[in-house]
Amino acid sequence: MKCMRYRLKRITLKCSLFTDCCDGSDEYSSTVECKNNCYELGQFAREEEAKTLAMFKEGNKIRKELCTKGTQMKREKQVSVLPYFVNY
Repeated sequence: MKCMRYRLKRITLKCSLFTDCCDGSDEYSSTVECKNNCYELGQFAREEEAKTLAMFKEGNKIRKELCTKGTQMKREKQVSVLPYFVNY
């Protein structure tokens, strides 16, 4: 469906009502002309997805920094304890 290309979430209602896509691409043999406004309707979904992606990227950056800091602290601790094992 064309709407999926614009990342617009489909809305499925009860069969007694209807299932509709914004551009009419789901209509079977219909002569109804529908305005293709999928891009406009999907704008909010794309903005939310971009915010979520930015949040994950920032979290991954912080995680990598903490991993590097933890590895460095571990090495420093091992070096500080090493003299005790050499003289043992």
